[in-house]
Amino acid sequence: MTTNCAVGFSVGFGLGLGLAILLAPAAGEDTQKLLARKVRKGKEYVQGQASDLRDQAAEIIEQGKQEVTRQRQGFEQAFDAGRKAYEKAIG
Repeated sequence: MTTNCAVGFSVGFGLGLGLAILLAPAAGEDTQKLLARKVRKGKEYVQGQASDLRDQAAEIIEQGKQEVTRQRQGFEQAFDAGRKAYEKAIG
C-alpha cells in the first residue's frame, strides 16, 4: 500500500507542479525550457526507479531460485535416506 501511496503522491505532485509552471507569469519560451527540463528530469527519475525495481526483482528471483535448489537438495537427501532405510529393512 505504501508504494501505491508514493506513486499517487508523485503523480499528484507532478501534475500540480506542471499546472503551477503553466500558470506562472513567465515568458513562453522560458516556460517551455523549464517544462522541457522538468520533463527530462522526471523521465530520468522514472527510468532510474524502473532500473532499481528491475534490479530488486532480479535479486528476489535469484534468491527464490537458490531457495528452490536448497529445498530440492533437502528433499533428495530425505528421499535417499528413506529408500536406503527401506532397502535395509527389506533386505
